[in-house]
Amino acid sequence: MAHFVKLIYDILTIFTSQVFVKKERHKLDERARRSQLALAIRELQTVLISPNFTAAPHLKARSAAETIEAAITLIKELRDEVNRLGSRKCQAS
Repeated sequence: MAHFVKLIYDILTIFTSQVFVKKERHKLDERARRSQLALAIRELQTVLISPNFTAAPHLKARSAAETIEAAITLIKELRDEVNRLGSRKCQAS
């Protein structure tokens, strides 16, 4: 009986340590993902508020959501400008 109890104890110890390792790995992965996202948002903010970037001076973003919204607005504006220039080029030909 003591052997059976030790076996159960060993199994539970292995299982709980595996669960702990899995949770810790998940926490580290999530921290890395959040860090990568924060870095990308900071880079977007730098591009959007750069004094050298005059395409959309009205796009001043502060929060992550505002930064992403400003980037989307800018991308749409640039896409429209490319389409407009492409139309002019076709009409000139």
